[in-house]
Amino acid sequence: MEAVNDNEIGCDNKPLAFRPRKHLDYVILAGTREDEWRCSACHAHFEDPVCLSCGDTVCRACATAVGGICPKCSDKFNEKQLFPARHAQNAVADKVRCHCPNHALGCETVMNVLDVEQHLRSVCEWREEECDQCHQQVPRTHMDTHKQLLCARKPLRGQISPSADAQMACGYADVGCPTRCAQEDLAAHERDGVVDHVGFLRQRLADTSAALGQTQGVLAQTRADLGQTTEELAQTCGALGLTQAQLAQTTAAQRDTAAALGQTQADLTQAKAELTQADAALDMTQHDLAAALSQVQAQQTRTSADLTQAKTQMTQELAQTQGRLTQTSADLTQTQTALAQTKTQLTQELAQTQGRLAQTEAKLTQELATTRHDLVETQDRLTQTEAKLTQTKDELTRCQAELARTTEQTQHELSAVRAQIAQV
Repeated sequence: MEAVNDNEIGCDNKPLAFRPRKHLDYVILAGTREDEWRCSACHAHFEDPVCLSCGDTVCRACATAVGGICPKCSDKFNEKQLFPARHAQNAVADKVRCHCPNHALGCETVMNVLDVEQHLRSVCEWREEECDQCHQQVPRTHMDTHKQLLCARKPLRGQISPSADAQMACGYADVGCPTRCAQEDLAAHERDGVVDHVGFLRQRLADTSAALGQTQGVLAQTRADLGQTTEELAQTCGALGLTQAQLAQTTAAQRDTAAALGQTQADLTQAKAELTQADAALDMTQHDLAAALSQVQAQQTRTSADLTQAKTQMTQELAQTQGRLTQTSADLTQTQTALAQTKTQLTQELAQTQGRLAQTEAKLTQELATTRHDLVETQDRLTQTEAKLTQTKDELTRCQAELARTTEQTQHELSAVRAQIAQV
């Protein structure tokens, strides 16, 4: 699949103004032509496509708006002679996907373009909703944080619906105003105490700036730790690749040895049985002895075929092991890519945080909460990465111990088999 962004389409004609939409980040199946799904008039995906008399396809609304002239070949057409373009509608439904319009905010959903409106209306966690306290538009995924920390009208802890003569806390109580008064006097207090409230806000802004400075220091340290962790992960990946290659060779050798030992033991058992039969048939005639010899030769032929089959099976198992090692290498590469993306994301978040310092006091408070939330997520991802590294080391140690036990057991079995052969 290939990604197509509306802003990257080179076209001299501007999209028609009658069809306003958000720019969609399209994801198109490989091998799909652009004229199969994109309208030449509005440059978006087809909606209710129709076929013109010249053979080109546009949206039904576009056919009405272009005034009877095809936007692609400039041929005239009769607006009353339009036919539904089922093939174009099917191409949009089957081959055209797009990222959520809130992809830049964090939504990773890729969907059919026909499902965008439904997704934005009821599914997307990054869609904007109105806060029921301050009536501000806030992304749904940030609503809880907004109500708890950022909402200008958030209720005080333990506050209930007041009676007419109940003492109400000032709306700036969360920044230090100690005043409590009746509900009808609250608006006058907030109007007359602007200077004091500005002072409280400035003090809170100074405290917030200091906390933000500390947060930036922690973020810088986190970035340094992330770089060190990346280097350690690269070293570990190199050592792990070498160890896995050695382990694969040893495992293959052990399997070959085990198969050979098993086959040898089976041959010895069968040879003992044949020897017993030979001892019991010493008084047989020369004809019976020749028949027994023929049976032994046939058994040897079957044994050779079994050895060939075992060798083929071991070859297949070796190929499967190499495939699993390739998959493990790909997983390690994906982990390194994820670490690089995390580092890039941290850099972007730091730049955004520095830019938001010049904004209003309310925006500064909101962006500080977002930065803290992102920092917690980053620390969680670092913790998960360290846990994965520890688990990989433990798994490697366990494999080495299992290899030692298997080698020792194989040597014991080989010694026993040699003793049996010597006895025979």
